[in-house]
Amino acid sequence: MTRLLLAEEWDRFARTVLHIHVPPELRREMRRGFYAGAAAMLGIVKKLEDVPTGVDTLHGLHEELNNFVDEVKERRS
Repeated sequence: MTRLLLAEEWDRFARTVLHIHVPPELRREMRRGFYAGAAAMLGIVKKLEDVPTGVDTLHGLHEELNNFVDEVKERRS
Protein backbone atom coordinates (compact mmCIF):
# COMPACT_ATOMS: atom_id res chain seq x y z
CA MET A 1 0.00 0.00 0.00
CA THR A 2 1.19 3.53 -0.78
CA ARG A 3 2.26 5.60 2.20
CA LEU A 4 -0.02 8.62 2.63
CA LEU A 5 2.57 11.28 3.44
CA LEU A 6 0.21 14.26 3.36
CA ALA A 7 -2.27 12.46 5.58
CA GLU A 8 0.54 11.79 8.06
CA GLU A 9 1.55 15.47 7.98
CA TRP A 10 -2.07 16.56 8.42
CA ASP A 11 -2.44 14.27 11.44
CA ARG A 12 0.77 15.65 12.98
CA PHE A 13 -0.35 19.23 12.26
CA ALA A 14 -3.85 18.64 13.67
CA ARG A 15 -2.48 17.03 16.85
CA THR A 16 -0.06 19.92 17.32
CA VAL A 17 -2.29 22.91 16.62
CA LEU A 18 -5.93 21.99 16.88
CA HIS A 19 -7.58 21.84 20.28
CA ILE A 20 -9.34 18.54 20.97
CA HIS A 21 -12.70 20.36 21.19
CA VAL A 22 -12.40 22.24 17.90
CA PRO A 23 -15.74 22.06 16.06
CA PRO A 24 -15.84 19.49 13.22
CA GLU A 25 -16.65 22.24 10.69
CA LEU A 26 -13.49 24.15 11.60
CA ARG A 27 -11.41 20.97 11.51
CA ARG A 28 -12.80 20.21 8.03
CA GLU A 29 -12.01 23.73 6.76
CA MET A 30 -8.50 23.59 8.25
CA ARG A 31 -7.89 20.24 6.52
CA ARG A 32 -9.11 21.67 3.21
CA GLY A 33 -6.77 24.64 3.62
CA PHE A 34 -3.88 22.32 4.50
CA TYR A 35 -4.40 20.21 1.38
CA ALA A 36 -4.99 23.29 -0.79
CA GLY A 37 -1.64 24.67 0.38
CA ALA A 38 0.03 21.36 -0.42
CA ALA A 39 -1.56 21.34 -3.88
CA ALA A 40 -0.40 24.91 -4.53
CA MET A 41 3.15 24.05 -3.46
CA LEU A 42 3.19 20.95 -5.65
CA GLY A 43 1.98 23.03 -8.58
CA ILE A 44 4.85 25.48 -8.06
CA VAL A 45 7.39 22.67 -7.77
CA LYS A 46 6.09 20.96 -10.93
CA LYS A 47 6.57 24.22 -12.87
CA LEU A 48 10.20 24.36 -11.73
CA GLU A 49 11.13 21.28 -13.76
CA ASP A 50 11.60 23.47 -16.82
CA VAL A 51 13.07 26.52 -15.10
CA PRO A 52 16.86 26.89 -14.87
CA THR A 53 16.54 28.87 -11.61
CA GLY A 54 14.34 26.25 -9.93
CA VAL A 55 16.70 25.74 -7.00
CA ASP A 56 16.73 29.50 -6.31
CA THR A 57 12.94 29.47 -6.34
CA LEU A 58 12.86 26.59 -3.85
CA HIS A 59 15.21 28.48 -1.56
CA GLY A 60 12.92 31.50 -1.82
CA LEU A 61 9.90 29.38 -0.93
CA HIS A 62 11.77 27.94 2.03
CA GLU A 63 12.63 31.42 3.26
CA GLU A 64 9.03 32.60 2.77
CA LEU A 65 7.69 29.67 4.80
CA ASN A 66 10.27 30.18 7.55
CA ASN A 67 9.31 33.86 7.76
CA PHE A 68 5.64 32.89 8.06
CA VAL A 69 6.43 30.45 10.88
CA ASP A 70 8.32 33.24 12.68
CA GLU A 71 5.33 35.58 12.26
CA VAL A 72 3.00 32.95 13.71
CA LYS A 73 5.33 32.35 16.66
CA GLU A 74 5.43 36.11 17.28
CA ARG A 75 1.63 36.29 16.80
CA ARG A 76 2.01 38.70 13.87
CA SER A 77 0.15 36.42 11.47
